[in-house]
Amino acid sequence: VYPAANHNGSGVAMLLEIAHLWQEQSLDPRRPVLFIAWGTGTQGFAGVEDFLTDVKNFRHLASMNPNARVLPRVVFNLDDVGAGESVLQVTGNAPGRYLNVLRETVAELEVDLVAPEAFTQSFRIGSGTDVPWMHLGWVHADLAPQEDVVGRLNVERFQEYGEVFALMMAKIVRQTNY
Repeated sequence: VYPAANHNGSGVAMLLEIAHLWQEQSLDPRRPVLFIAWGTGTQGFAGVEDFLTDVKNFRHLASMNPNARVLPRVVFNLDDVGAGESVLQVTGNAPGRYLNVLRETVAELEVDLVAPEAFTQSFRIGSGTDVPWMHLGWVHADLAPQEDVVGRLNVERFQEYGEVFALMMAKIVRQTNY
C-alpha cells in the first residue's frame, strides 16, 4: 500500500480548497467551471478519456446549438503540489494565452517557473480529439512510492502553489479572453 500523499492526494486537496474558497468568497465566474478528480493516470488515462468523451457529462454547458458537442476549453491537472523544489514547471498543450497568464501570475507573486516557449505535448481522447490541458507542478516533486507520505509534504509548497493557481484561475474565469 502506497499512501500517495503528494502524487494524487495533494492535487485533490488543492482542488477542494480552491472550490471551498470560491464558494466562501462567492466568486462569480463568467463561464462554467467544473472541479473534477479522477484516477487511473498511470493506467492510460482511461478515466479521463471516458469522462471527456461522454457527451452527457457536459450537457449543462452553454452552447448556441443544443445538439452540438461541447468540450472543456482547457483541463488543468493538479498533482504533486505538496513537495519538490521551489521552482514550478509547466507542461501541456493549452493555447498560449494560458501559458501567458501563468507567466504573468508567477511574475506578480515572484515565483520561479520553468516553462517552454510554447507547448508541444499532446493529450488525445477517443477519436483523436485534442483536449487542451496544462499540468503545473514543482520541479523534482516525485517521491518514491513508499516515501510519499503526509510527513514529507511541505506546507510552504502548498501555500505558494495555492496562491499561484488560485490567482491564475481567478483571472481566467473572470476575464473574457479565456
